[in-house]
This record gives sequence, C-alpha cells and structure tokens, in this order.
Amino acid sequence: VYGIEALNTSLSEGANLWGGAGTPAQALKQIETDQSSEDAARLRSRLRVYAISDQDGTGSWIQARWPDIFYITSINGFNEFEGATWVGINTDDNGFANTTKIKNAWADENIRVGPLGSIYPQILYEMEGDSPSFLWLISNGLSVPDMPNLGSWGGRYTRVSEVDDFNWYGNAPDSVSLPSGSQYRSSQATIWRWRDAMQDDFAARMQWTLNNSVSAVAHPPQLSINGSIGTEVVRFDLSLNGSIILDAASTCDADHPGETSQLDFEWFGYPPPQGFGVQPSLTILPLTPPLGTDGIYSLNEAGFANVTLGPKVSISPPTEAGSATDGEEWHVVLQVRTKKGPSNFKDANIRRKNTICTWTYNGNNSQSWGINILHTVYVTHVSVGRVGSRLVCQARETLPGALCRPGDNTGDELQNPSIARWLTLGLQQPQSSMPDPEADLPLNHTNSRQSSIVEEEEEGFTYPDGGTTAWLQVLASHLINQIAWGYPSSYGVYQLYYTTTLSLPSSQASWIGSIQIFLTFGICALSGRLADAGYTRHAVIVGLFMAVMGTFLTSFCHAYWQIFLAQGLCTGLGMGIMFMPGITILGSYFKRRKTLALSIVTTGTGLGSVTFPILLNYTMPHVGFAWAVRCQALMMLILGVIAIALMRPRLAPRKKGPLIEWGAFKERSYTCFAIGSFFVFLSLYFSLFYMNVFAREVIGLSFTESVSLLLILNSSGIPSRVLSGFIAGRYLGSINMFIISNVVVSGMYFAWIGVDTSPGLYVLSVFFGIANGFVQGVFTPALASLTVDPTKMGARFGMVATIVGVASLAGPPIAGAILDVSGGKYIWAQIWAAVITLLGVGSLFAARIAAVGNVLRAKV
Repeated sequence: VYGIEALNTSLSEGANLWGGAGTPAQALKQIETDQSSEDAARLRSRLRVYAISDQDGTGSWIQARWPDIFYITSINGFNEFEGATWVGINTDDNGFANTTKIKNAWADENIRVGPLGSIYPQILYEMEGDSPSFLWLISNGLSVPDMPNLGSWGGRYTRVSEVDDFNWYGNAPDSVSLPSGSQYRSSQATIWRWRDAMQDDFAARMQWTLNNSVSAVAHPPQLSINGSIGTEVVRFDLSLNGSIILDAASTCDADHPGETSQLDFEWFGYPPPQGFGVQPSLTILPLTPPLGTDGIYSLNEAGFANVTLGPKVSISPPTEAGSATDGEEWHVVLQVRTKKGPSNFKDANIRRKNTICTWTYNGNNSQSWGINILHTVYVTHVSVGRVGSRLVCQARETLPGALCRPGDNTGDELQNPSIARWLTLGLQQPQSSMPDPEADLPLNHTNSRQSSIVEEEEEGFTYPDGGTTAWLQVLASHLINQIAWGYPSSYGVYQLYYTTTLSLPSSQASWIGSIQIFLTFGICALSGRLADAGYTRHAVIVGLFMAVMGTFLTSFCHAYWQIFLAQGLCTGLGMGIMFMPGITILGSYFKRRKTLALSIVTTGTGLGSVTFPILLNYTMPHVGFAWAVRCQALMMLILGVIAIALMRPRLAPRKKGPLIEWGAFKERSYTCFAIGSFFVFLSLYFSLFYMNVFAREVIGLSFTESVSLLLILNSSGIPSRVLSGFIAGRYLGSINMFIISNVVVSGMYFAWIGVDTSPGLYVLSVFFGIANGFVQGVFTPALASLTVDPTKMGARFGMVATIVGVASLAGPPIAGAILDVSGGKYIWAQIWAAVITLLGVGSLFAARIAAVGNVLRAKV
C-alpha cells in the first residue's frame, strides 16, 4: 500500500515511514483538508516516522505543524551524518567499537552462504547503513516500538520536549564501560554496543537457510520471570527499604525442554539516557550464582559493568541520598544464552527481557517502586527494493511456535507460517511539490535549516545548534573577542614603541602587556560565575566601559606607572570582565557544532590583532600617538555596542553555587589539561611580544617593517583558527588538535634559532602565525569539551583561564629577563619557550589518557 492508504490499512503497529519527508507532508496536508479533525488525528496516530536525515526543512515542518506524530529524527547537525545515532551500525566510534563483523571478510564467511546469502551485496562504503530505520521495531526483549527511550538494536531516542502533545524523539547517549576501566559516552554507542548480538543473530539465521531440519539448528530460550510469560506488564510495589526477588528458573531451553543447565543467566542495569552527573544505581545481588563463582561478572560483551549471574536475583532500590524521584525509571535487563547447540555464534541463541523499575508514592507518602516486565516478540526478515520511483520495504513477521510447552512462545520461525506485510514508502519529492515550510507553523522556528536540526535534550535543556539567533551570538562573541584578545595580541606594537621611543627596558615594557593579558584571563573565574548567575549582559557592559576608559586614559599617559595603571590594570580588568560572558553564552546555543562555533569566535582574536595594530600604526604618523590610541578606544566602543545589542542569553540563572568549582580538580583530565595549558601559555606570547622587536634589533628592519611583520604573523592565524575547528570537529577532536598544534609551535621556536635574514623571518612569521592560530583557535573548544553542564561552563572555564592568566603574566617578563641577562641573545629565550611548550604537551597528553585511556585513535 502507498501513501494515505497505508494509514487506513489494518496494521497492528500502524504505518512506518522511512525516506524523504516530502511525500508524507503532502499526504498529511491532504488528510487535514479532506478529513474531520477527529479522523485526521486518528490517522496521524498510526504513523511512525524514523528520519535518518532531514535533508531540508520539510521534516521539521511536519513536527511543528502536527507535534502529535510519533517522529524519531536521527541526525547530527545539518549534513553532519557521521555524528548521528544511526551510523553506530557501521562505525568504529573513534576506536571504541570492534569493526570485525562489519567487514566484507566476515560477511563472506558468515552471511554470503547458500543461495539466499549469495545475493547479499558487497560492502563498498558502510555496512547496513539504513538498517536502524527498522531494527528499533523489532521487539527482541530490549525494545518496545512506542518506547524508543528503552534502547534497542536500532538505537536509543528520547523525547526532545516534555510537552504532552509533542511526540518528537532525538538522539540519546549511552555510557559504555571499556576494558580499560574508563567510560565512553556517545549516541552511536546505543547501537554498536549490540552489534555483535545483531550480527551473530543475522549469521545464525543465514545458517538456518542451509538446513531443513528444525533439530539441526539451535534456538533461543523462552524467558519466564516470576511465572510471567507473554507481553503483559507486571508490577511489584515495595517500601523504600524493601527488595524484590526475581526468579527466572522456569525459563525454558527450546532445544532441551525441562533442562536449564545449558543456560547462562545475566542481569545488568541499563541506566536511563544519561544527562549530567553520575546516576545512582540499583543493587542486584545473586541468589543462585553459578558454581565456583561469586555471581558477579566485571564486564560483558555489550559494555555493561558488574553483571549479576544466575537465574535468581534480589533487586533493591538505590540508597543514595536524594535518589528517589517520583516517576523515575530504572531499567534492568535479563539476558539468557543457550550454551549448548550447533550454532557457532555466541550471541545468536540469546533472549532478553527489559525490566523497568518505576518510583511511585503510595497513599501514606512512603516510597515504593514497581517493575514492568516486557517480553519477546520476533521479526525474522526485512528486505528492501525499488518499484519504479517508489521505495518498497517488506517486513516478514512470523508467529511463534511451541517447542517447550503448549502456550509457550519460543520464537521458532521454522515451524510456522508467516504473515507478510508490504509498506511502500515515498522518496524525497522535488522542491516544487513540497508544501510551504513557513505556512501556518504553530511553533516559532527561525528558519527551515534551523528547524531541520535536532535539538538535543539534557535534563530538559535543548540546544538549537543553528539558526539566526544562535549564529548572531557567534557574531557577538566574535566581536567581543576582537576587543578582549585582538587588542592585547597587538601589544607588540606598543612594546616596540615603549622600548624605542620611551626607552623602557624589555622586561619592564613586557609587564604592561603581561598584566593586561593576566587580568583578561585571571578574573575569568569571577566573570564566568557572574555569567552563570545571569549577569551576562551586565558584565559585558561594565567590562566594555572599563576597557574603553583605560585605553582612552592611556593616550594621556607619559610615565611608566601611568601607563601601567591605565593600559595594564584598567583595560585588562575590563577585558577580563567582558571576555568570559561572551564565550559562555555559546554553551547554551551549541552542542554538536560547539567546536566550529567557538573556532569562528576565536577568529576575532586574529582579526582584532590585525585591525588594532593597523589602526595604531597608520594613524600615529598623521595624528600622533595620543590620538591614535583614542581611535582604538573608539573602535572598541563601536564593536562592543554592536555585540551587546546582539546578545541573547538563554540559560536560567544559577544563583546558588560556589565561586570556584573545586570538585572539577578531582577530574584527572581537567587537572592535567589545566597544568598543560599553564605551560603552553607561559611561552605562547613570547613570539607575539618579541617577534617584531627581534626584527628591529637583530635583523635591522625599520619600525614600519617590524610592525608589518607583526601584522603578517597575526593575520596568518585567522584562517587557521577556523580550519582548526573544522579539523577538530570533523576528524581529530579538539584536545587531539590542541596537542598537535602545540608540538608544531614548539618546532617553530626551535626553527626560529636558525633565522638570521629578513626573508627567513618573513617566512617564519607566516608559519608561526598559522601555528599560533591553531593553538588559540582550538584551546577554547578543547577546554569546553571537558564540561558537559552548560550552567557550569563559566565557572569551570574561568578557573583554567585564571591559571592560564598567571602563565601569561609571567611568560613575557621571564623571556625579557632571559634576553636582558644574555645580553640580547635570543637563542636561550627561544630554547626556553620550545622546552616549556613541550612540557605542556606532555601534560595535555596525560589529560587525554585520563579522558579516554590508551586508545590512540580516539577522537577527543
């Protein structure tokens, strides 16, 4: 059946949609026109949508206009398919998943067997890419089609809104325990953790096609828990301190009726889709452990830790303080495997049951909890083909047989007739045939592209990950970065002016720029916490006022102490107050595209570090130093006012909480990253402060040529800031990119030692600028990746920024002191900077190991 007819056909689960959304959009529009509101709602209730990728705004138009439709969207940003849940069917997820069973070699041996298997296609790109579209419908003891949040072979999906009539589901992450003892969390893991099981099951079924005898092949067992067999729901109510005994000893071995010795029983908790923090867990104790064991298995093949063995267990509710929440679900899976039988596939002869524990309150306000037991139904075969311009899917569902006892459901597909169902699904239609996505939208989506992006929910919070408002926040943060970091990065012009015109010693002049950068970083812990508390716009306004005032007052200064107070302290304080709120605002707008967004923001540093020196250098000969500095203050004011006008904070204020999140330093990855960043920034500004001084004093370039060299260095880093975000987000990961970039910077310092001509210095400045751009472009995303709670982004980021500020304060004066002691010879300062950077790299690599273990291919 096709189109609207599918909704009127007597199908127990309704009609299932896979493919483009243009045809169903037309059908739904026609239903709304031709049917009464009651009949239209009834027909919509029968539709089940799984969209592996919304190529345009049509899917989100459907979701917005008819939010009651059951709609799963598996996508990761616009055209960023590699991050979506469905790719877990065939990805290695950065080295965390075994890929043996998704290769042609394994398929040749196990799938392409017999006449039916011979037509299985060769894998040219990725294996079974579209299978998750149907696997979530298979009730194999893990999933229930109307409850995709339970997790199944087709992935795991949670509602993106708790509004009652909004039935849209998006990607949900799972945490997988690794043999190294670490945890890996991703939405793709909700599929690849079951990949061995589904592939072994597939291979076993292909073996069935080679045998006509039922007894020649093994069959999964039929589960029974506390005497309950079938699909009915069973609930047990207990007091807070109570426990329940679950007994699966009556489970039937399909190939050995009346015998359970050939069965392995595993019980494990399957936590709900995880938000922030560590969730409390149920206590599952073995009552009949296998002989010679303690009944606990450390880790099973699906990445679940602390698996309980044996047919009989005791389950107690969580005892952690505050863990009892009304209506919260707790999941326990029983997995039973047949040990004996002709099958060579360890995961083929398995049945599972998903147990749901739900907290409730009884009339006496004492806490109780219930268990819902969901049982197994089986689907044996799915095939896909094309008929003309339409995509056709055939799902062949079989009736269970009776191998154990009369009335027991064994899932034996060989003894029973099957019921064939045909669903014809519309492909994506031409643009001209689609309804107007902007017409009569009940929800306020900014534009079609924004609407086509899944908003990921974590503890009730959604990330737009695109749209006009979100990208305007990127522009606002970009402008703030031009002021807060572009201006300090141009201090090399001031350094040259102060040492040549005012005759200040190098180390003394460096203190002005260093204290400015120190304060920009150093008070980020305070300004970040102010942003978390809801004072984002207030902080930017105050910071802009102080930065403009300090720069303006600098134009009137003639003594060192005056310049130090105005440019060093006042301007530095202002920039520190405004910088962090401008960064933290993006944490509430971007999740999947955060690395790209933050890298675009950091280009403001590069752009500002070019425009501010140009403005100073080319106005100073005409109007003098004082008016040139005032022009810079005016430029700050204009950029800041535009940024403030664009800012739209959307996080609820976090009024309570400590100024310093000391608990973050208990995380080894965070602590090692902080130490590594300290060493990196201790040496980073040496090149920005002294490259043009080196050109003037050692190479012999003029003042204007030395400033031009600084402009080349700074401008070279602008494209590399964006490129670093793209490479980090798409291929390497932000922390990996940060490590590699600093290795290159260290190499640049060593290369600097051999430069003694102006052409060589110009070439070095280009490569130095590119390398510095990579470091500064990916530092912010790398640090942000260590914080999953956007309400703590300001405080956690600010803490590391403060540490980095101390390094930035000390670094240039240390380099200047080395130059003064060595009589102006740069080689010792260059070696110092290179070695210090490598020390930072070592600590950053330790942070990486703490985060993901010794997995070299991990994208982190």
